[in-house]
Amino acid sequence: MPTTDLVPSKLATAVVVAAAAVMLCAPAARADDSVSSNWAGYAVHRSGVKFTKVVAMWRQPAAICSPGRQTYSAVWVGLGGYSVTSNALEQIGTEVDCSASGKVLSSAWYELVPELSQTIGLIVHPHDQLSASVTVTGHTVALTLRDLTRHRGFSRTVQAPVVDVSSAEWIVEAPSDCFSDGSCETLPLADFGSATFDLASARSGD
Repeated sequence: MPTTDLVPSKLATAVVVAAAAVMLCAPAARADDSVSSNWAGYAVHRSGVKFTKVVAMWRQPAAICSPGRQTYSAVWVGLGGYSVTSNALEQIGTEVDCSASGKVLSSAWYELVPELSQTIGLIVHPHDQLSASVTVTGHTVALTLRDLTRHRGFSRTVQAPVVDVSSAEWIVEAPSDCFSDGSCETLPLADFGSATFDLASARSGD
């Protein structure tokens, strides 16, 4: 998640609400203020701390769409990827976009960077209450996403050739479109107001 010194005026707000935002067996992880051009939220990291699980709940945002403008937004939880030198990220989340015709498009996905994201066959609707988790044991990644409003869910366990467990994140962002040369372009952010993470927690291990 590369950062810059500029924040667009329409950058959405992400709020983490938790009685205990981080549960650690190792020394307390670090939380810093930083500025990003495309994401808002919360990330924890500390040298030597390895995270094994991240969880949170959120309500699927409802975008305000207008014909003639395609916009995008994503809400996700994940492990890794915070460092600018990271080459891996394990994440699962949802997206709410606006099509060129002004239609609201809501979807779910997971991604194990450097692999491409995978669409989940779980239909989510604006205002649905969702819960998600990512658990990493060695190179085994367990991903879950549940729609608590409609009583259905998705779970998958996959083997990742490379993982990063040096950080845990709860993020709302304008997604990026990346190209074969390694460059990425931030997509226009959808107007969804705000998003809130509830019961956000992360666990660390040896």
